[in-house]
Amino acid sequence: MLYAIVFLLLGPVSVHADFSSCRLSGSNQMSATYTLSTDEIPVPGQFSASLEVQLDTAIDENVRAEVEISRQVLFWSVSVPCVGTGQGFGSCSYDDVCALLEGVTKTCNGQPCRCPISPGTYTFSNLQFSTNNLHPVIRRVARNTIFYVQIKFFNKTSGALLSCLNTQLHTTGQ
Repeated sequence: MLYAIVFLLLGPVSVHADFSSCRLSGSNQMSATYTLSTDEIPVPGQFSASLEVQLDTAIDENVRAEVEISRQVLFWSVSVPCVGTGQGFGSCSYDDVCALLEGVTKTCNGQPCRCPISPGTYTFSNLQFSTNNLHPVIRRVARNTIFYVQIKFFNKTSGALLSCLNTQLHTTGQ
């Protein structure tokens, strides 16, 4: 789901940020905050992240996600296309959020992270990520920029928007 957030402990600097709501009406059924081990994501490099997610509704097999990632280029924001399959990177759609979660983490608050996931607050600490294995072309365009990330969760059956979250990620590199 949040494969775009690819995070190993780099140092004492940390950045705390929220995913802000992007719903025009109604309330989000999910909210999240995260902390990065560094103020900018190193490309290439390694870093860690902690994530806290508040679910007001269960996540089950009937939830899909759409991730839109855009990159700041001069004065414009340019969409990053979906690259790869399954746990792709970029502006991708994920029809099976449950399978994606199982691929990212094995436990949710000490319990197996399998759907359905009950409403509640879930904390994921010291998640380790690396940008070292990015394709050289992706590495070149991913460094020294700002990425805007929007994640929307939908009910697959009704198409209803369950939650919409926005955040920004800053990268650095040579």
